[in-house]
Amino acid sequence: MGLGETALAADARAAVLNYAWPGNIRELENAIHYALIVCTDGQIREADLNLAGVLHREGDAQHAAQPAGPQGWQARLESLVEEMIEADEPQLYERVEETVVRAAFEYCRQNQVQAARTLGISRNILRTQLKRFGMIGAEGESAAA
Repeated sequence: MGLGETALAADARAAVLNYAWPGNIRELENAIHYALIVCTDGQIREADLNLAGVLHREGDAQHAAQPAGPQGWQARLESLVEEMIEADEPQLYERVEETVVRAAFEYCRQNQVQAARTLGISRNILRTQLKRFGMIGAEGESAAA
């Protein structure tokens, strides 16, 4: 990229080593590329990497206490939905749907193709939902937050 010498700060190095890397080498490559673009003074800091905090290998106590694998996540999700039902949450389905779409879209850094693939839906369906929830405008660009 012609940026000259660039180094990882100690906090960035620790973040890279502790991150779970669910996207494997491609995600690492994208994170470093992004960090090179936004870093200052030839030093990549942890914030420059833009990593999702919940995907660290060590995890927090709440995540560690839950069973691993799809059934563990499904049980947690079912429990949260039950709590919302008991709380008489208005427009429950729409709120859950919007949360899932928003989380996938943000996780994929507003990449519609990757978000659709992550959700197991077509890009057209995702675009319709993104428009409905105000996350993109009519032209398909991310709406300002």
